[in-house]
Amino acid sequence: MGLNVHALRLLLHARKHGAKLDRVVTIGRLDVLMTPEQVEQEFAAFGEHLENGEANRLIEARDRYCEPIIERLGAGVVHSLDASGFEGASIVHDLNQPIDAKLKRKYSLLLDGGTLEHVFNFPEALKSCMSMVEVGGHALFCLPSNNEMGHGFYQFSPELFFRAFSEENGYRLKGLFLAPLYRDGEWLKVEDPATVGQRVGFNQSIDQLGLMVFAERTRDVHLFAKSPQQSDYVEAWDGRDGNRLAFFDRQIAGAGSGGRRRSLRKFVPEPLLRFRRIFLAGRHATSAPDPSQFQPFDPRV
Repeated sequence: MGLNVHALRLLLHARKHGAKLDRVVTIGRLDVLMTPEQVEQEFAAFGEHLENGEANRLIEARDRYCEPIIERLGAGVVHSLDASGFEGASIVHDLNQPIDAKLKRKYSLLLDGGTLEHVFNFPEALKSCMSMVEVGGHALFCLPSNNEMGHGFYQFSPELFFRAFSEENGYRLKGLFLAPLYRDGEWLKVEDPATVGQRVGFNQSIDQLGLMVFAERTRDVHLFAKSPQQSDYVEAWDGRDGNRLAFFDRQIAGAGSGGRRRSLRKFVPEPLLRFRRIFLAGRHATSAPDPSQFQPFDPRV
């Protein structure tokens, strides 16, 4: 977990679009996972010019934890919440359990730079995070989506965040973005599956991808009073989708049975089969995301 280029970019983008940093809580005590040059570049891209050597001082000020950078952006208070005190978190609490009532509606901004995938009781953890934000405040999450098997308990789908950060839960999703986790790279704005009319996913990449969530709390309601449901199932249950196997049909269209190829494959030497697997993986990896589901997005504009 940490404050990397994309988490800082999300924080700067959110501040530019109305998020207040009066009272901030980070989920996990976040390490700064950037060079001084990267910090300078991100600040400058949003019109914040650091003095010579300031980025390095911000990184090193508290043993490479993130609080000085967030304070530099105007935060009056920066707390951190973790299941253990081993990194000096200001609040020690296991998010598998409900949070104390005194933490509800306490913060103007919550930032998770990669914690919730490590919490087994994810619905309870998400509910707690959402409840810690005051009305008018914002919640930011940077969580794994693709090719992070083994990193934590979970990888996440766009559908989850569109359904959880909904009006009935007192939230408005101001942006959901897909970005590489461990390198700088282009952001893609993710469309709502309910709007697109089909499941939204980009599963043909060998890159490790994460979802960046930017949500505003609009009112104080009982969170998840009604459990979120996947939009394509809701559409089918309402009788709006006449083909219950539409998703399956799309996935197998043009695939063929492959039975004859499989029977012949046993006669092919393993080195050639290995080369074929690498070739096919590369071919799939270079497939572009569906433009009806993902659009290039520059958070700095």
